[in-house]
Amino acid sequence: MKQREPEKQKSTHGGAGRGQGRKTKDQVAGLRRVNVSLDQGSISRLREIGAGELSLGIRMAAAAVKNGLQEKIMGADTAGTSFWDGILSDVRGLCAEYEGIVVIGGAAVWLQTKKFLGQQFLQTSHDADFYMGLQDFSMLKDIEEVTKNPRLGKHQLIRNGVDFDIYVEKSNDLAVPYEDADRFSEVIEGIRCACREHLLVLKLRAFENRQHSAKGQKDAKDIAKILALLSESEDRKPAALDHLRGEDRKRLKEIADTPKLFQDIAQSNVHLAKQLRGMAKRGLDYVETAHEPESSRPNRVTGSSPGYGGGKKPRQGPDIDY
Repeated sequence: MKQREPEKQKSTHGGAGRGQGRKTKDQVAGLRRVNVSLDQGSISRLREIGAGELSLGIRMAAAAVKNGLQEKIMGADTAGTSFWDGILSDVRGLCAEYEGIVVIGGAAVWLQTKKFLGQQFLQTSHDADFYMGLQDFSMLKDIEEVTKNPRLGKHQLIRNGVDFDIYVEKSNDLAVPYEDADRFSEVIEGIRCACREHLLVLKLRAFENRQHSAKGQKDAKDIAKILALLSESEDRKPAALDHLRGEDRKRLKEIADTPKLFQDIAQSNVHLAKQLRGMAKRGLDYVETAHEPESSRPNRVTGSSPGYGGGKKPRQGPDIDY
């Protein structure tokens, strides 16, 4: 009689499947794929916490609950020490060490939002991005361990467990040259960050590259928010819009005409969403007027840029994870 072969014991260590062994942004190992059931509101909030990544948002929320630190996932300042406060502190320290740093990305949007819109529209991130001049970057490399990421066209630094994405003058082909970003930058809460106009240009280029992904949805919300920021006339820099492309108007109008983006930003508060959308429309009016062709534009004060030409060909950057 043929004996039945013993069943092979199932491995509990995972196989060589796709994505096995990759490091996550929060450096967590031993991950296991599970199915969860969530309502749309929870999905949206968790994606915000994880900067567009649902799984990361769930892990960050779980860690905060475990430690009894609700403010850690909200970016609040109730205890004076939070995850986001720690990132801002590190960014502030880097800016003090290297005067040529210009903060871009989510951290810059957060600072500009706090300045012009207030606390109710703030959205934290899990990392920070900045632009550096060649001299400062050379000094940074002598002190810190900096890793080059050729695929994404950037360098990376990890300090105090936080990822910093670094874009370098003449080395990372962003849509805004470093010298322009530096000239139009402004200091908010001790941090030198890109102006609203340049943030708009950079976010548009990022959105083009990943508009059909979760990060692209966050980019769209950031663009909607930046348009609202530009409704405030204080410290506007119309000359900085020189790097917009002609086709950007259509994309900006589509974003400004998408009510759901503003509802998500306002966390389903209908009154706030309507108010924010009205501000974005006014911001779009400013952008369209400031970016008119030089021949049809009336004389205007162009801000602090003596080299503004109005007709400069915009730069096209690589597929940058901005």
